[in-house]
Amino acid sequence: MPLRPAGARAAATRADVALYRFVRRNRLPPVLDRGLHALTRSGEYAACWYAVGLAGTVLDAPGRPRWRRAMGAIFATQMLNNVLKAVFRRKRPALADLPALVPVPTSLSFPSAHASTSFCAARGFAAVTPVPLGPVAATIAFSRVYFGVHYPSDVLVGAAVGTLVAGAAR
Repeated sequence: MPLRPAGARAAATRADVALYRFVRRNRLPPVLDRGLHALTRSGEYAACWYAVGLAGTVLDAPGRPRWRRAMGAIFATQMLNNVLKAVFRRKRPALADLPALVPVPTSLSFPSAHASTSFCAARGFAAVTPVPLGPVAATIAFSRVYFGVHYPSDVLVGAAVGTLVAGAAR
């Protein structure tokens, strides 16, 4: 018997929460935990990505227009993310046995701005740097589930949004 839409939505929610619980209960060694904490903090308001873009703009005169275009895409991604959060109004995870481990600026969760801006930057900057930024973007996105402030689906949708915006801005 096929799942009805409501049944499929409930199953997806259960899977999302189960994956969230799995990630949260399987902590990393302290040295990796600290590194992940530094990465998640650097992603606040896309600060690390603007720093990379600014450095590229200053140091790479021939690539300057591309660096600026990529930073414009990151800014557009942030604005779109704010609109989507206001529309969907999904609350952040609030499980009593797994409290959030980092502060957050709002109570809204969907989609993850860290994931959106990180994947936007990774794709946008790929045209001007040989350094693969996808693994950094994925690690920052993962950190949001790891520290308990996003469900996995928030991060997956955020990554898709950022990737699409960067592609449109090329």
